[in-house]
Amino acid sequence: MKDRIRQCIIVSLAIALLAGSFVVLSYRGFVPFGARVLYWDHTHFLRSTWTQGEEPNRFMDSDGSLCEGWYRKEDKKSYFVHGLPVTGPCEIDGKQYFFDEEGYMETGIVSDGQVKRYYSDEGVLQTGWIHLSEDTYYFDENGMKTGWFEDKHRTWYFTEDGKMLTGWGKISGRLYNFREDGTLRNDGWYQEGRNTYYLNPDGHASSGRAIIDNQVYFFSDSCRMFQNCWVGNSYAGEDGVMVRSLSIDGLSVDDAGVKVYHGSYGSGGSLYIPSLSLKVPVYLTPGGPEGQDITDRGNSAACLTSFRMPVIADHKNQGFEAIKQCLPGRTIAFVLTPDSVTEYVCTSLCVGSNVEDDILDAAGKTIDDSGADLCLYTCNEDWKHVTIVFFRKIKSAG
Repeated sequence: MKDRIRQCIIVSLAIALLAGSFVVLSYRGFVPFGARVLYWDHTHFLRSTWTQGEEPNRFMDSDGSLCEGWYRKEDKKSYFVHGLPVTGPCEIDGKQYFFDEEGYMETGIVSDGQVKRYYSDEGVLQTGWIHLSEDTYYFDENGMKTGWFEDKHRTWYFTEDGKMLTGWGKISGRLYNFREDGTLRNDGWYQEGRNTYYLNPDGHASSGRAIIDNQVYFFSDSCRMFQNCWVGNSYAGEDGVMVRSLSIDGLSVDDAGVKVYHGSYGSGGSLYIPSLSLKVPVYLTPGGPEGQDITDRGNSAACLTSFRMPVIADHKNQGFEAIKQCLPGRTIAFVLTPDSVTEYVCTSLCVGSNVEDDILDAAGKTIDDSGADLCLYTCNEDWKHVTIVFFRKIKSAG
């Protein structure tokens, strides 16, 4: 074939020379050759390159003819029609492909305007479930799925970037749980480790106060069911159901399930340690003469507001001598208000000192640096030497 082309060129040149014309040497353009179209560029036919000066320029194949069909350059593939590369979506032999602005075939997740689609390693459009690395996607004729998706009475959720959710996920402010295959759990009670949740028919996990099967339950902000603890003025039992008509930790619960505290409250609530039979109203104060006046009064303790945590003090001869019997890891203390109950467990106790406007532990460090959530202290033989008890918060509700 190449010999035939070469012979044609020689014959054309010979005729031009005999005619005394060198027009052919200055010619640039397309030359029909049988069923093919070649491109003559002054002295030669173009091969494997682009024409120049045409509108638009076209690509000539390695045999010199206009490029048609698939063309590979290194690891990139293009598809040509009459020497022009296809761009955007294109159907070839009944299969859908996508080519970028330069005409190179795309693979993987490809954006076409606002729509994202998936093309295999061979460049063919794919639909259905697609697994990429550790993530799962779903594509249909309209592109990549995002948000809620239902199929055959099962429900999935896909993030904005198309990834299927598994495990826990917060959607529009509500918590949901999805199985390993991405399907939504919505079949009621769900146990995960030591935590219990309730998943409603629409899938969202209950939080706050909820009535389930005519029983009252309480759930945290993270949707874990409360058990064996105070929740505001109510108490959640072993099975999570609100307790009615029972005495718990010395606090009564009436027929309506509401806490009845047989004690009085101060401006800071009330301190209650069941194992020590210690029950005293607490009053907020910055300290100084006002704080001294509160501790001097009978049946009142001062809660110093100058520290980052509640620091409650009272005289040992008014019942606070009992705090020296606190046991780390065992002694439980409650700070109650009319609307809340906060539960603490003792972590440590030591002998420290009362220095001006600060309380120092046995190492001479301020109690603000202890990392505790609650501190109780009382004087020993004199006001400068004090017993300090530290607590960590374990439950808070209200």
